[in-house]
Amino acid sequence: MRWLLALAALIASPAAAQLNLPAQLTYSVTDPTPTYPVPADAEMPPAISETYDVSQLTTTTSTNFVASNYQGSQAKARFTCVPNDTVAYIDQLRGPGQQPFGHGHGPFFGGTSVSKDITTWPQLRAAAQAKSAAGVLAATCPGDRINGSLYWQPWVMKPNALGDGVTRLKKVNLITLYYVIDKPEAAATTERLRRGFGAVFGMNMDDPDMLAFKALIAKANQTNPQIQLQFNEVSHGEWVCDGDSNVYPALANYDGTPMFQCAAGKTLYARVSSNVCWNGHLRSADGYSHIIPQVRAGQDGQLHCPAEYPYKLPQIETIFRYSHLGPSDYSKWRLSSDDHAAMITGRAFRNGESLHTDYIFGWDERFSDDWQCALGMKVPGRLCTVAEGGTGPHDLDYSTTGPRGQNGPVTRLLSDSVVPNSGGKVLIDLGRNFTGAQASDWLDMPTLGTSQPVKGPVKIHVH
Repeated sequence: MRWLLALAALIASPAAAQLNLPAQLTYSVTDPTPTYPVPADAEMPPAISETYDVSQLTTTTSTNFVASNYQGSQAKARFTCVPNDTVAYIDQLRGPGQQPFGHGHGPFFGGTSVSKDITTWPQLRAAAQAKSAAGVLAATCPGDRINGSLYWQPWVMKPNALGDGVTRLKKVNLITLYYVIDKPEAAATTERLRRGFGAVFGMNMDDPDMLAFKALIAKANQTNPQIQLQFNEVSHGEWVCDGDSNVYPALANYDGTPMFQCAAGKTLYARVSSNVCWNGHLRSADGYSHIIPQVRAGQDGQLHCPAEYPYKLPQIETIFRYSHLGPSDYSKWRLSSDDHAAMITGRAFRNGESLHTDYIFGWDERFSDDWQCALGMKVPGRLCTVAEGGTGPHDLDYSTTGPRGQNGPVTRLLSDSVVPNSGGKVLIDLGRNFTGAQASDWLDMPTLGTSQPVKGPVKIHVH
């Protein structure tokens, strides 16, 4: 019975945490004027002086990164990462220091120091420094210790994955990470991500159907009928089959049949994008309420943020890449959060419907300032401009040409070369391919109090 799967999802988790949304949202076709300093500036932990030899973690010869500032209407900084295959019943944003907490998460990617007790920017930077000093891999994204940020999603599990009655966790091939600014004119008014920032985006696990937010939109329409706010979105993650222009809110229909056809051999993408309207605080108690979606106004047809959220952030987009054996395979995958969301809402949840991503900023700011400046965002002490019409797909030019602190290219992070002090491991293996046909394509279910897969399978029978 499915309640056995749901049991672990709710252990030590609050039934439905109190949302931290304001009592009202005030919209106008004129975007709100931000006030400065941003509240987060007073909330940030002190800066850390980092003086390690960055020449070993950067390169000027990689062909993986090519010049292209604005493609069409967007600017993007792209990084391809590998997971570290840690899975655990922890949530460093919503339940720091607690284990077990909530539904299962993982595999994690970014910083390799995954612990219920490592939840802040200083802790992430210290962990990255300590691992690098010990000669082990500090992070699984380009540049190794340069980006100690943590990124994670609910795990994907499949009952009877190998025909032996055992539920196993699906391995992820790769993760593509984008930081996006929607249009050129928005860059100069987009706030940079600050040290200490953390958020959950995608499905809100305290309010999966977004009833509280919809009520605020209805209230705003009553207050200002001319604005005609239009918000009907309830799905914030999407599944995409390589080569298919359509996007899907789940993997299976309510009756368990595949929602779409994606042939074996084609990559399946789980894509989640963050909200960009920001109230200026580094975090909120629920992990969600300090960033909310833009809402389209019928009055002018444009997307707007309310006065209570006057700042805009770059959109963070995570794309998890999975191999599979076809529709009969992936339609049986279930997220660790699907049953959790079903219990909160009292309705059925389709397989894969509750997609969301957690994020904690853990960058060495010398480098996050570089790529944020290159996208045209405001960075203190920097002249940040972006020339339109670059060449190539999506990526920034990470060459070291040009003075730091001025407009121009930024340092390219090492991605496809051997990482120093890591036993000769290649940081980004683009050839990872876990179809699910053999045991090595899966991870074991962890025990509730551990942060690593347990040895040997854990049997969870589903009838």
